[in-house]
Amino acid sequence: MYIRLVDICLVARIIATHAFIQNYTVPRKYGPLSKIIINEESRSLYIGGKNILLHFDLDLRQKNKDIIGPVNDSKQCNSFDNSCIYMRYRTVNNHISILKSFRNFLIVCGTARQGICYMYNGSDINLKHHFVESKKNYLGSGNSSVMLVTNHTDGFAMFFVGQSFDGRKADYFYNEFATLDLPSSKTNWNFGHYAAYSHLSVCDTKRENFKLKFLQIFEAENYIFHVFIRSINDSGSISYETRISKLCKERNDYGSYEEMPISCKTPTKFDIGIAAHYDVGQQKLYMTFGVRAYNVDNIQADSTQGSVICVFTIDKMIKKFASEVLTKCFKGTQTWGTPSWQCNSTACPVASAKEKLTSCGQTKLYGIEARGNGFSNTAVYQISNELLTSVLPLMNSSADIILAGSNTGFLRKILVTSSQGTSYVKCDVSGDRNIPVCNEMVLDTHSNLYLLTGNRVTKLSMTSCKLHKTCGECVTSNDPLGCGWCFDHCSTETKCQLNMWHTQSCPPFVWGISPANGPLEGLTKLTITGENFGSMVNNATVSIGAASCFIQNINDTRITCLTSRLGLPVRAAVTMNVTDSTSKPYKIDGISEQMDILFEYTVCDIFVNYYS
Repeated sequence: MYIRLVDICLVARIIATHAFIQNYTVPRKYGPLSKIIINEESRSLYIGGKNILLHFDLDLRQKNKDIIGPVNDSKQCNSFDNSCIYMRYRTVNNHISILKSFRNFLIVCGTARQGICYMYNGSDINLKHHFVESKKNYLGSGNSSVMLVTNHTDGFAMFFVGQSFDGRKADYFYNEFATLDLPSSKTNWNFGHYAAYSHLSVCDTKRENFKLKFLQIFEAENYIFHVFIRSINDSGSISYETRISKLCKERNDYGSYEEMPISCKTPTKFDIGIAAHYDVGQQKLYMTFGVRAYNVDNIQADSTQGSVICVFTIDKMIKKFASEVLTKCFKGTQTWGTPSWQCNSTACPVASAKEKLTSCGQTKLYGIEARGNGFSNTAVYQISNELLTSVLPLMNSSADIILAGSNTGFLRKILVTSSQGTSYVKCDVSGDRNIPVCNEMVLDTHSNLYLLTGNRVTKLSMTSCKLHKTCGECVTSNDPLGCGWCFDHCSTETKCQLNMWHTQSCPPFVWGISPANGPLEGLTKLTITGENFGSMVNNATVSIGAASCFIQNINDTRITCLTSRLGLPVRAAVTMNVTDSTSKPYKIDGISEQMDILFEYTVCDIFVNYYS
């Protein structure tokens, strides 16, 4: 039976700044938000963070939430053993480490209470039940966890899991790599062993010093792939490398496990993975990489070295596994053998000429680890002084576009050509250079992007030109959408309701004037602020209605001019006409279109007061 939880009041706010962007912000104590999945059939968005699980509709209206922490916890105690003395005095935050859809349910595993998993009702997340207290149900890791839910050819569900050791007792830690199934139940949820040997573990004596961080897990061509960063111990010298592993999906053991390095080059080698996404439709793996930060003793990329994006096709990857791992191994290549993190590493034997070895059929070794360069592609995009923390291809587009978030809170749209990628949109989505874009982003079928920054979830239309916030950004973007400037926003021509659409140039913009009035005699020194004024007096004119204002000083954002003499009082718009091809990356051309900036010519009355 499910437990119905008492509803806890959560103060939050939704901010709809424009039709193309929406933000929902939760209290800071629940950030950072880190996990997100979408179910378009039920029009649901599920988001996990620190001590919280949230359920939204696709318009970011909150439907429900579950507060899951802080909790009393200890790595030395059973999940719910409140009699354990270590648990009484230690309160910890519970970060959601795994968030996956399963039929009409959600599988949620936190980092607290040994990482025990819960099964939630997808329609009402106040209905949940924790799994049986067993280490194969402790899948949430304080370092990293990944899960892939798929189906066997016989129809039953299979769960492929990767988790990093996070310091808990061996009694509460399952395996780094495992395949599980889930017997039917709605009361006692309990993962089962897919087969007796459907797991692979780091040796107990090596686990404490072996560092492992999972980035992604995906299925392709009846194989399961894990992407992770791991430590490499070469004669006592520790280094870090990103690896990709391949596993035959339906084999009953992990003997088919193969592992090799994966990296990106510019030609400089970038080998610390940051984010990864596998696109099923294109059968491509998108990854961002950085360079290791050598001044810290952990798996971390150095932001000062920048980062890159690489795209790997699955067919080339499988061929590389065959040539780089399997073939070289059984030719007796030195240092090739079973994974070095196993208890008993074995070198690859030389196969006889008659033996025909395949990944899923070989039984000579229980897993193979390759060294060397492994699989490396040339970067399609490179950026300096930022780390690209998330990556996602934009589908339903005639162009090859990649979306990438950064550690400084920006979202970029990158147009990839045959030679290189070019960023044509840079949108500030976090508003804070210390708040990164989370590595998980999702798109719906209408090309709306959902992303996480700190304690905020943002929905952005990827088919809107309004991501370009200034006229200059708009007309120089070369956006495949065909964007141009429409009075006060960037738009496609069909959506521009005014006859003011610019694609090759920008007009001047008048934002304000001071003073707002002056005498009919003229000679009022008028200061005008705005943008796109150019830099040459001869290239600009200022008018107040039909009257001229004679320019004294000019720069791109500020002009001073002297009003001319008029015969009658009048209140008229201040406009500018500029033609300048040299001061900006784009041409400034036209008349300012803001008709609400008004200057008033007034009659100066003299009042004389007589006192008796």
